Amino acid sequence: MFRLMKNTYVAIALLSITTFSYAQDLTEFSVFSKTNISYARSDFEGLVGAGSSVRVEDFTFFGQRSASGVLIGDNLSHLRGQILDHNLQVGSTVELSQLRHTGRLSAHDLYLNHAGVGHVTAFDVHRTIGPNGHPTAGYESVRVISRRASETRRTELKTKLSRISSAMDELSAKCRHLPGKEVKVHGRLLNLMGNQDMNVFTIDANELNKVDNIVFDLAPLSTTVINIRGARVELERVGVRVNQANIRRLIWNIYEARELDIRFSGTGEIVNNRAIGLPGVFLAPHAKATFIEALITGSLFVRELHGVEAGWSGGQVNYSPFDGRACGYTPNGGKDPSDETQDPNGGGKR
Repeated sequence: MFRLMKNTYVAIALLSITTFSYAQDLTEFSVFSKTNISYARSDFEGLVGAGSSVRVEDFTFFGQRSASGVLIGDNLSHLRGQILDHNLQVGSTVELSQLRHTGRLSAHDLYLNHAGVGHVTAFDVHRTIGPNGHPTAGYESVRVISRRASETRRTELKTKLSRISSAMDELSAKCRHLPGKEVKVHGRLLNLMGNQDMNVFTIDANELNKVDNIVFDLAPLSTTVINIRGARVELERVGVRVNQANIRRLIWNIYEARELDIRFSGTGEIVNNRAIGLPGVFLAPHAKATFIEALITGSLFVRELHGVEAGWSGGQVNYSPFDGRACGYTPNGGKDPSDETQDPNGGGKR
């Protein structure tokens, strides 16, 4: 294994903005962190964004036809793994070592070591040299643009990511203010029951943190929002039974937490030949999240995300886009049923 050469960074300009299409909606992302992502031994599927920096190893970003791309405001360091079917946009420094990237790459500084990349638009590219005098990395094509253009495009990227961060706050606030039914844990079981088009539940983190099992007993076509209050939320070794609930119409709105810890949790149920794990959109705009040895089928939106722990793998995210209508979000148009007043005792619209 070759060591990364120290103090060897070369300026490269951002790829023209017209090459990529930016997500206009938070819900297009599978994973979004307002600040940093630090991760190991796992993978994310779908569109991934981070406002600051990403550091990953033994990690794969998988593109998906309906949602692909990696958008990072500052820096990316990626050791071993793959970036498949993704366009990669990074505001500052990119370090790629011992991996393969398919797609287009855009950054301000690029450093390649035993890495293969696709199309690059760059101010310059640096590749380490092996003992035989040949570069240890390659790319399909490169185009040079000015540093001024690079800085302009970096500013535009940071602005877009800032808007997505604000959208996270707005979505959480709208969900939080929905009137809903207060639920309690019975023993160590949380049973969420609802047959309305729009179900809203509220639970305290101190109650949720006691749970061993969560059972959904929901109408198949209903949309459900679970508002969770409290400074620290833990889902550790929690089993889940989905039953007939629509896994694409669940929002976990963890609106107050500064810490979110998810590990060893989820269901073994299979839908459309895929494991579910923990279903739904996990929305925690103020939380530093730790995600270990678990699977989310849906999305994960947090302030900061960590998935590095000795002896364990970071949690996996499989993208399953939200298609309900709640908290002002209506993906297919039409009236958002959450705009109508709900009975706080769970009895539906009043």
